[in-house]
Amino acid sequence: MNLLDALDAWAYQLIGAVWGQFWPVAALICGLAVVERIFPLERKQPLAPWLFNLGCYAILLAVSTVIAWAGWGMVIAKASATLQLAPPRLAAPAGVTETLVRWMLAIVAFDFFNYWLHRINHAVPALWALHRFHHDERHVSAATALRAHWLSVPIEQLFVLVPVAWLLGLDVLHGPVVLFMTALVAISHMNSDFGLGPLTRLVVGPRYHRVHHDRDRQWHDSNFANILPVWDFAFGTYRAPEVASARAPGLDGVPPTASYARALMPPFGEWRRMLRGRIGRA
Repeated sequence: MNLLDALDAWAYQLIGAVWGQFWPVAALICGLAVVERIFPLERKQPLAPWLFNLGCYAILLAVSTVIAWAGWGMVIAKASATLQLAPPRLAAPAGVTETLVRWMLAIVAFDFFNYWLHRINHAVPALWALHRFHHDERHVSAATALRAHWLSVPIEQLFVLVPVAWLLGLDVLHGPVVLFMTALVAISHMNSDFGLGPLTRLVVGPRYHRVHHDRDRQWHDSNFANILPVWDFAFGTYRAPEVASARAPGLDGVPPTASYARALMPPFGEWRRMLRGRIGRA
């Protein structure tokens, strides 16, 4: 096989791998978009940012797949295996009930570690330089849930996936579980103003999470939970959803990222300035 044939085969495999992960989520987002159009908070929301976020998600999947093929997936697997010296893992399920319990525990564990990584993303300037891309969106919709810098993927895998694998095993994050969690996060970003009533303390909804996307930092440094509000209540980062539900999303003084080149570019320049500043103060 010559080089061109090898590249062609590799590209075909990459497209297949990305498409297999992309289409279920894209179908989910399209379904939620219909609901958003019927019950909008921001009326006549432009289509361009919605399409841009879907495109960014496809790129994120492609980049993360290439990273995994390049060896990162093996690093994560080895890190998980190394930590499994005496892990408090739940035994392999013997039936449907046990499987559901294990999946529920996976969601709780995944969301707990994600909560802390989310808080750290806001607190550490070098990580905020990546996470800011998610927050500079001014037309928040279900598709905004897919808006993440590709470099955040290996970080999340290291600080969220590895601990979850240590507790429950890598096999616990099946496709249906991941899609279910993605659906909940997408629902929380919907361009619709509805609360969940008595369920507000159990599941993050659009009104709850919209506080987190407020332009004012005192608001977007709260309601960090992705799925389970219990973490915000337990660790003092809860803000009442009614207070900021109608406030404008985005970041003051920061234009929304609208080009794929800018979305893909790592913030090396900003990191270099941060490093120089620290060296200069030392």
